[in-house]
Amino acid sequence: MELGKCTAFEKRVQTSIFALSFFPISQLQAPPSEKFAAYLNETMKTLQCHRESKEPETMDQSIKNILFVCAQNRIRSYTAEKMFANSDRYHIRSAGVASDARIPLSESDLDWADVIFVMEKNHRNRMVKRFRDKARSKTIICLFIEDIYEPMEEALIAELRFKLAAYLDVPKQEE
Repeated sequence: MELGKCTAFEKRVQTSIFALSFFPISQLQAPPSEKFAAYLNETMKTLQCHRESKEPETMDQSIKNILFVCAQNRIRSYTAEKMFANSDRYHIRSAGVASDARIPLSESDLDWADVIFVMEKNHRNRMVKRFRDKARSKTIICLFIEDIYEPMEEALIAELRFKLAAYLDVPKQEE
């Protein structure tokens, strides 16, 4: 959806649908623009459909190649990749934006990916700086997951599950 000109606040909210599920819109100091209010309403409908285990009409059924990106590709993106390892619906890769990452992000990763999930806004910025044209043509979603976890930590898996549920069919949790 084209939102045209919007405030810095509105741009920050656009970067993460997850943030909308916690932000009380009634607490805004100034009312949102009509276009942004419509965007918020549509987003909340999509979230509600997902929470009710219905397929949102706006969910892109063609998503196949998913790339998870963090800095070192040792904890967050690695854990996300492992969560989807047995998925029949998605092809998964992970990479890191740091030069010494376990698997450094490459231009071919961007070519391959349909959707890219980054863990922090900084990861998106580094990706765009390094692969300007390729990155700008991709859908990049920031999950806002801090680097405070260990690999495959239950709390990290829970946060990934919760935040990715708005975008993907998250695999069932292993017993």
